[in-house]
Amino acid sequence: MAQSLNFDVLDELYFAYDEPVPYALKSGATLNIYPIALRDSLIFLTSCDLLNIDKNSSSDVKVIQMTYLRYLNDIVIQNADEQEAKASKQKLVNICMLCFKFEMPYLGKDERGKIILGDAKNPDIIITEKEFDDIRRIIMYQNILDYDDEYINPDLKKAIDETNALKAARYAPISTARKMGIVMAHSGYTKQQLKDMTYRSFNILFNEVVGEVEFETTRAISLYAGQGDKIEHWIFKKRKDKFDDYIHPLDEYAKSMGADSQGNIRGQTKTDRGDGLDAMFNEMQNK
Repeated sequence: MAQSLNFDVLDELYFAYDEPVPYALKSGATLNIYPIALRDSLIFLTSCDLLNIDKNSSSDVKVIQMTYLRYLNDIVIQNADEQEAKASKQKLVNICMLCFKFEMPYLGKDERGKIILGDAKNPDIIITEKEFDDIRRIIMYQNILDYDDEYINPDLKKAIDETNALKAARYAPISTARKMGIVMAHSGYTKQQLKDMTYRSFNILFNEVVGEVEFETTRAISLYAGQGDKIEHWIFKKRKDKFDDYIHPLDEYAKSMGADSQGNIRGQTKTDRGDGLDAMFNEMQNK
């Protein structure tokens, strides 16, 4: 499968059914890429950052031109101090054992000096540098809901990350144990069944439970207030662009701030608005 990847197709064929993704290697063997079980999710989540380093943000042209597997070998592992290198090696081992079911993973070089990743117990399985570029992306899309590695302007990405961090800071993190309890309280699943579920499917289930509860509790109030049409159904959701929660048209933003169709905020004159802008400008100049 060293072809261009279509993640919508992979989702329909494999991700949705928790099936391993078969990847045809140059060696002639087929590598099965397995989804992560919920019980193994902590190990995976503390290791998968190794697959998602933005090496192309480096100022070093040589680093940008490297394949991802060579970057891991030459920079992340060999060019790091002993403790960091050991941690990175363990993360790679974790990923190989969980995602590929490798028994004795190793990182080495072929006769041409190219970096390869393989399993000493199965010599037919040899992952090349080019193949690993595909495989690491499959792993991330297969297991992380809403994962998207499409290029985003660095300034916009920074703003989105900061917005997400501010949103997350408002709420206490929800532990896996509590998520399991919430799902069990609203379904017939047992803890053992949830443990055996894939991490991806569990998160889909949890989000659906939360969506249904939120819809049922807010819909009655909205109907009473005559605003039932403003509540989005938890199943039939409107199409949204991935930036809709971060970027809003100017007129929508103005309305949210209480402005009329002309952009004037109710109770505020043009003179008031101008004075306010002057004050903001002067304050910025003084900083």
